[in-house]
Amino acid sequence: MAELRPTTNLVVPESLQLDKKAIQRNFFYIYRALYSGPEVLFMTKLWACSLLPSIGNDKRLGSVRGGTRKASKFIMDSTPAGYLSIKKVMGADPYFSVSVPLFAFNKNSQAGLSSLLESNLLGYAFAKSQPESEPGHKQDMNDLQQRLKTDNAQVASDITFMPDKVIANINGLDPRAKAALQSCLQAVQVRMKGGLAVVFGIFKITKEEAQQLTSTHWIELRDIDLYPMLLQWVTTGFGAEGLAPFVAFPISKIAATLPKSHSQFARINKDGISISPNGRPQYLPRELNQTLLYEDRYSQAGTRADGSYALVDINEGASAMEAGTDVKQKLPPNIPVLIDWVNNKYSYTNTSGFLEVEDLTRYRAADVSHIRALLQERILDDKRVIQMAALGRPANVHPASFKVLASDVEGHENLPTQGTEDDLDKWFGHWAAKFEEAEGHAGNKASPVHYSIT
Repeated sequence: MAELRPTTNLVVPESLQLDKKAIQRNFFYIYRALYSGPEVLFMTKLWACSLLPSIGNDKRLGSVRGGTRKASKFIMDSTPAGYLSIKKVMGADPYFSVSVPLFAFNKNSQAGLSSLLESNLLGYAFAKSQPESEPGHKQDMNDLQQRLKTDNAQVASDITFMPDKVIANINGLDPRAKAALQSCLQAVQVRMKGGLAVVFGIFKITKEEAQQLTSTHWIELRDIDLYPMLLQWVTTGFGAEGLAPFVAFPISKIAATLPKSHSQFARINKDGISISPNGRPQYLPRELNQTLLYEDRYSQAGTRADGSYALVDINEGASAMEAGTDVKQKLPPNIPVLIDWVNNKYSYTNTSGFLEVEDLTRYRAADVSHIRALLQERILDDKRVIQMAALGRPANVHPASFKVLASDVEGHENLPTQGTEDDLDKWFGHWAAKFEEAEGHAGNKASPVHYSIT
């Protein structure tokens, strides 16, 4: 009798599930963006109303839709998400203390603050005629710049606002938002080193909330189980660019519960070839479990001496600003992590070290008909041209040696028939759009709500 296919092991224990009311208040109210208005506006007002009150409480703030979208992108581009820091705090009332980076800027210049608050959130950049900055705004900017000056710029320092002050400084705050902030906001803090200033919102995530998010009992819960979820929340503009994961499973925990026989359900042929939903062949391992290696390297990337976890700290950010370079995160890149034939998921890290989860539900083992169709199809796109050129270079084959058949350029009179360094760029550019459209990358990623992101 054939063995029945095992069912999913992605089940949150009932003892870790919070009721509907609990997931709508405290930190979850902030995390799930249950407040009114755009995410960027709410999170910016948390600090702007205290640091720059005339601007933070200006009723026009966030009134221009295009400006609000640009403000969100401006923050994400200028504020590395890796500044995110978490620390597990034990005791009678255990919790995680989470420092969320809200905005990073050069404290010796008003340009960054002005671009975010005036040009974008107040919409000055979208006005038909250029408005002048109001006197109160100018005064606030000048006062803040004076406060940011330190006696020794090489020593880290900070300006801290306690939660009651932060809440009192925000005009017209919704009662539910006020109650949520009173329960979970620990402080708003500006940390400084050299010319760098980073604004943080420091939040408390309760034991029960952390267990709900990670599907893990507190005693087993590690910072690397929670950190990736919060990192995704920050990198998506606090949920503006995609839903923040509400439930996740540590990937090593999933690997440990997979039946030994799950590989018999692999959607590959004897050579390991599977056909994607777009009809493209892809090699997939029948068995793969490098979860412990991945988690070990992930832990090494951010564990700090004080027991906290952060991919980047203020000292590294200040050094990068002084050198004029980008802040570098140290996540483990290009690691095949886990193949899961129960849930049909393939996990690996991309070139930036972030975990990707490929949904294999619509993949099929390659058979004779697939191979025949592939052999009869002429496939040429930017990725394959790049691969050909890259394989040739170690063998001292110059890109100029790359030849293109006349039939390959039929109907594309503007494309060169022989490769050079410049010509290859034209080829890549031509095929890039076709490749992205054919592959449909966005359509085959698994939702982290249903699968591990750690």
